[in-house]
Amino acid sequence: MISVLSRARCIPVFVLAFLLFTAMPASGQAGGAEDAFGAKSPTQATLRANARYLNAPLNYADARDEERAGRGRIDAAAPPRVTRQDGSVVWDMSVYSFIKGNIAKPETFPDTVNPSLWRQALLNARHGLFEVAAQDFGNGDVRRIYQIRGYDVANMSFVETKNGFIVVDVTSYRESAAAAVALLYDNLPPEKKNKKIHTVIYTHSHLDHYGGIYGVLQSVMVDAPSKVTIVAPDGFMEAAVSENVTAGAAMSRRARIMYGLPLRLAPKDVPPERKQVNNGLAVGSGSGTSGMVPPTVLVRENKTLTFDGTPVEFLLAPRTEAPAEMAMYFPGFRSLCVAEICNQTQHNLLTPRGAEVRDPLAWSNALDEMQRKWVDAGLVDSAWGPHTWPRWGKDVAGYVGGQARLYRYIHDQTVFLMNNGYGMTEIAEIFTLPDSLAREWFNRGYYGDTRFNVKAVYQKYLGWFDGDPASLWRLPARASAALYAKYLPKSGGNLVKAAKMASADGHYRWVVEVLEHVRLAREAWFGNDAAAWDEALALQADAFEQLAYSAESGIWRNYFLAGAWRNRSKTVADLLKSANVASMGPDSVKNLSARQALESLSTQINGQCPEAAFTGTALWIIREAAGEKRFTMRMEDNVLWIREADPKAAVDATAELSRESLDRALLRVDGRISWLDALLEDPLIRLNDPTGLLRRIARLTHIAPPTYEP
Repeated sequence: MISVLSRARCIPVFVLAFLLFTAMPASGQAGGAEDAFGAKSPTQATLRANARYLNAPLNYADARDEERAGRGRIDAAAPPRVTRQDGSVVWDMSVYSFIKGNIAKPETFPDTVNPSLWRQALLNARHGLFEVAAQDFGNGDVRRIYQIRGYDVANMSFVETKNGFIVVDVTSYRESAAAAVALLYDNLPPEKKNKKIHTVIYTHSHLDHYGGIYGVLQSVMVDAPSKVTIVAPDGFMEAAVSENVTAGAAMSRRARIMYGLPLRLAPKDVPPERKQVNNGLAVGSGSGTSGMVPPTVLVRENKTLTFDGTPVEFLLAPRTEAPAEMAMYFPGFRSLCVAEICNQTQHNLLTPRGAEVRDPLAWSNALDEMQRKWVDAGLVDSAWGPHTWPRWGKDVAGYVGGQARLYRYIHDQTVFLMNNGYGMTEIAEIFTLPDSLAREWFNRGYYGDTRFNVKAVYQKYLGWFDGDPASLWRLPARASAALYAKYLPKSGGNLVKAAKMASADGHYRWVVEVLEHVRLAREAWFGNDAAAWDEALALQADAFEQLAYSAESGIWRNYFLAGAWRNRSKTVADLLKSANVASMGPDSVKNLSARQALESLSTQINGQCPEAAFTGTALWIIREAAGEKRFTMRMEDNVLWIREADPKAAVDATAELSRESLDRALLRVDGRISWLDALLEDPLIRLNDPTGLLRRIARLTHIAPPTYEP
C-alpha cells in the first residue's frame, strides 16, 4: 500500500496564502512615550463611543463565560511557545500576557480597546489542555473528549476511543499540531499513553483546520501514516484549492491587514494595548509549516460512520462558513462538534480578506437542523468546535439556536430593506439587531461584523452596484482625488463651481460624482435657494446625458439617461426611488412548493421594529392534490421561521386551507397587502387564532422600515 505521506503533496501556494495567519504582535510592555510610532491617547469622542458598549443590552455582571472558558483545564503549563527545529518562533502565547483582568469589571479595562472586545480577549487568552466530556462505557472504561486551545488560531480536539484517538482538526502548522499532540500525551495517565491516533477528521476546507496534518502523521503516537484514516466533507479538495490558490495572492495581501501583520512593526515601547489584542476567534495567529494530505474518506451524505467502535453522526453543511464543511455528533459522549458554524462570536458572511460570499440561509438552516436533530431531542450534554470554548448542558440550546436566529435575522432583514429601496451602505448604517440577539455575547461582532455582514447579503443577491446611475462608472479614488486637487482650489471650495469647470473640460464622470454629494445634501448646500438647486441638478443631468451619448452599452446608456431625467422630472425621480413590488404570475405561484410560499413571508416583515419582539407558533395545514402538508410558522427573536411541523409542538394558532386558497392570496399581493393579509380575508380558510398571532405577523408587513438619517 502507498503510504499517506507518499501520497501527500505540499502545495506551496497554501503556505503563501496562509501568510494571512501570520499576525503575532510584537512583544512590549505597557507604558512608554505616547507618541512612539504615532500612538496617541483616546479622545473624548472615542471614550464616549466605547462607553456605549458598557450599557444594555450587554451585561458584564454575567460572568458565566469565565467559568465556561476555564472549565475542565487539565494542565497548568506556562503560556505555550512553539518553535521550529532552528529555534525560530512559530507561536508564542506569552506575547499576550498583557491581557489581564476580570470580565465582570470593565472599568479596569484599557481605554484603547473597545471594552466588549477586551472581554473577548480575556476569554480567548485561556490556553492549554481541557477536558470537554467524559463518559463511562462500562467496566471502568472511562473515555474523554479533550481540547487544546491557545496553540494556534484554531483548536485541536481529541476524541478517545476504545483503542486510540480521533483527532478533529489539526491546526495550521506542523509545529503547533506536534506540540498539541505532545501536550495531550504528557497529561494522559500511564495506562492510556499507548493509545495511538487512528483517525483525523477535517471539519472544513480552511487551512487552519488541515495545515498541521504532518504534525500528527509524523508523531510517534501514530502506528503508521498509511493506517490513519483522514475524513473530510464532500468537495473538500476543490474548495481548499479554489479558495487558497486562485486568488491566494490577493487574499494574502489583504489578510496581512485583517490579522494585524503590520502591527508587528511597531516599536517595542508602544503599549501592547494599542496594537493587536485579539482576532475574535482566537488571540492571534502564528507562522509555521503548513501541508496538505488529501482525505481518504469523503462524507458525501448525512450518515453515521464508526471508527474503532465509536459511531460518529455527520451533518453536511456546505456553503456555510466554508464551501465544504460538516458538523458531527458523538452519541457515545452525547457531545456535538459544531464545526466553525457556531462560535462564541458572530462570524463573517464575507471575510474582509476576500472569499466567496457565504450563504446565510444555508448557515442558519444548518444550525437549526443541529438544534432540532440533536439538541431539542435532549441528546446533547456538550457542544464544542475548532474555535473559542465549549458550552454544556442547557446552555447549548440557547447557543446553537441563538446563532441560527442571528444569521437568519441578518439575511431576512437585509432583504427586507433591500426590497424597500435601500442601498447597501444605507442598510449597513440603519441595521440593528434586536436586544434579544444583541445581548448574547456569542452574537457580538468580534470576528464578523453586522455592518459588513449585511453588505455581504446585499452582494450575494444584487452585487456591488447599488442601482444608482451615479454609482455605475465611478472614477478610481486616485483619479478622483487628482481632480479634486485640480478644481477645488480654483473654485474657492465651491463644489458646484468646481463641477462647472470640470464639465467644460469633459470630466463628466467626476461631475456626476461631485454633484451627487451636492444633490444628497440639498439643504446644507442651498437652503431655500431653489434656483441654485435647479442649476446643480441641471449640471449633473447634462453630465449624465453626455455619458449616455458615448456609451457603447445600451444598458449603461439607459442608466445614464435615467439619471439625467431623474433630475429633470419629478415623475421619473419618484419612479426611481420607489420600492418595487415583486409580482409573480400564476405559473410561478403554481410551481412554488408550499414551504417556499410560506417562507417568502420571512423577508417581508419588519423585524427591526419593537412590535416584532414577540414569540408564538402557528400550525399551517395545507391540502394539496398529493396530500396534506403541515408546517409550523414560529416568530422568535424577531425572526420568522418555517419548519416541518412537529406533532408534539404546542401551537398558538392553526390555519387550515387548500393550496388554491394559498395561490389566490399570493397572486393578490399588490404592495398594499401581503399574501397573509389576503389569506386571512379568505372565507374558505379555517382559522383558529385566539391570540391574534397571525394578524400580528401580518401587521409587521405594513410597518415601514427605519428612516436613514446621515
